Amino acid sequence: MDNIVPEYEFRSNASDIYFGRFLLQWNICSRQIILMLLSMKDTEFETIFCDYFNEQIEKYYQRKKTDLKISDWDNLAIVISKSIVFLSKLNNTSPLDEYHKYKFPERLDNSVISSF
Repeated sequence: MDNIVPEYEFRSNASDIYFGRFLLQWNICSRQIILMLLSMKDTEFETIFCDYFNEQIEKYYQRKKTDLKISDWDNLAIVISKSIVFLSKLNNTSPLDEYHKYKFPERLDNSVISSF
């Protein structure tokens, strides 16, 4: 479980507003993301999922810096939907069934579900 933590903390400083927003979003969903990890049916896939999720976090953080039109919630929905699809493949379930196992904020539902 220690693998799923923001690795990019060292790249930031107090004046980095993008990183501050990133941490806010992370705090909102971190419990559900940890539950996603715990749902792994095969422990061998934990590392694979952690690596994939950390890659998605990096992309999330970079989008915050480069795409000023994307909202924080839409950006988070991208990360969650890609992670759910990946996790559903590892757990051999449908993305929709996998998503409904977790309690993400309702404002993510439409964006995430429509991406499946």
